[in-house]
Amino acid sequence: AIRMSLYLHDEFDKLSPHKQPTRRPPKPMVEVLFEPEQLLHEVEPVILQCSATEKPSVEKLDSVWTIWVRRMKAPTCQRLLRSFERFFTCIAEHPYPEEKHDVPVYHEILCQKVHKFIEGMVVKFLKQYPWSSEGKSPQVIDNLWECIERYTFLRIYTTTKVINSDEDSAFWTHLASLQSTIQPKSLDISMPISASLIDSCGDDLVQLNFDKTPRSKLICISNCAIRIFKALEEHTGKVATVDEFLPILIYIVIKTNPPKLLSNVEFISYYRHEQLMKTSWGFLFTNLTVAISYIKRLSSSNFTEENEKEDDKREHLPNFKDQSNTYFAEKSGTGKEDFLEEKEKEVKEVKEVKEVKEVK
Repeated sequence: AIRMSLYLHDEFDKLSPHKQPTRRPPKPMVEVLFEPEQLLHEVEPVILQCSATEKPSVEKLDSVWTIWVRRMKAPTCQRLLRSFERFFTCIAEHPYPEEKHDVPVYHEILCQKVHKFIEGMVVKFLKQYPWSSEGKSPQVIDNLWECIERYTFLRIYTTTKVINSDEDSAFWTHLASLQSTIQPKSLDISMPISASLIDSCGDDLVQLNFDKTPRSKLICISNCAIRIFKALEEHTGKVATVDEFLPILIYIVIKTNPPKLLSNVEFISYYRHEQLMKTSWGFLFTNLTVAISYIKRLSSSNFTEENEKEDDKREHLPNFKDQSNTYFAEKSGTGKEDFLEEKEKEVKEVKEVKEVKEVK
């Protein structure tokens, strides 16, 4: 019976016109190549080191980034790389809006997606070896976050780049009109500002156009601020304060007139996560935002000729106390006093002296 059944089975296969299809082998997973060599050419700006008395102090990320890149080449990280590639493909499908009024909404939606993706990737990395063996300390999470953010923006910068050609051009023209009239004493700056300080700070602000990550752009702003703080401390021989720093920053921004400054500032405000802005870098960025807001309200008529009295110059300067306090309270959360508070008292005293002279 067994022999007969086998014989009939073979004969049936020969005579049957419809043979059962053979099962195909499973399709092999396409390996996602991690080629950071091209991205490694995007080197971060050199972070200026601060003394113990100076404000910002942040660890350089290059060594952490090198370790992260080496780990990402391991075969066990293929799942993480596929998550990156899927997100990059999704982001590339978002066309840049043609209408100008749609640009803010476009970046708001995009930054929410980017922040949500980075937050999710941090959780995935903490479950993946070898990152899972390092624990979940704040330092480990911060370094991992910075590496993921850096790799992400190096890949999607062309999509997330903020382009405000009209506003940048108008602001650049506005700064050019102020350069010939602004003087250090117009902003109550007692320290002599050297040409080397202006040039070095100008190089830092121009470097904003060549960096592609929010962290790298913040480093440029931090380096500019550190140069100003060091110059102040060398001049006064004591720890510099924000009251002394902010007028010099305003003067340097006007004198250097960096291109596309507004677009770079908007890019940082959109795509740098708010949790990472609660540092000294975030406070320095807030100072730059206040300086830009103050400069926008200036005009060449605010500054008179050199032979006019200093009292008249002070009366022409606009007051941005409420505006700067709002920025400090909302952005940095520190509630810093505005640096013109003492200057307003001096203006009141000058007015009182004038009234007394008129009465006499």
